Amino acid sequence: MHRAILNDDIFHIILQNVKTSPTDLRNVALTCSTLSAPALDMLWCEQSNLAHLIMCLPEDTWEIGDYGTINILREPLLAEWERVIMNASRIRSIVRNWSLVYDDVQKLRGPLLQRLFRLWPPTLLFPNLRALHFDALSDVSSDFCLLRKFF
Repeated sequence: MHRAILNDDIFHIILQNVKTSPTDLRNVALTCSTLSAPALDMLWCEQSNLAHLIMCLPEDTWEIGDYGTINILREPLLAEWERVIMNASRIRSIVRNWSLVYDDVQKLRGPLLQRLFRLWPPTLLFPNLRALHFDALSDVSSDFCLLRKFF
């Protein structure tokens, strides 16, 4: 890569133009090792659902069941959680995306989140979290013990 492009401001401008498409941003992260970390930071910065984190696990550990609920097929190994932890640390806000059709969104149920938070409390899993909209966690918003772990 040319030295002129190795500037954080230029990275930011390039990624801002790519940001309109999460697929393109993902492809940039996979294609260019220099842009990978900033692209992944931008891709994971704002999430509307924690299901994407579980979907970072190997595909033989989870499945999408009835009504879009993610089910764990086998207990992931500790080494398999590394990508989940790395991507969770990039999340700065968890917000409700009202433009998504609710039926098309994968969902996590309380027991699965409790299993995840038993291994890593939310304060450790999301060290850069700055905003949490409880509507984004609608499946567990009535579980105050679980939500309290974010504080």
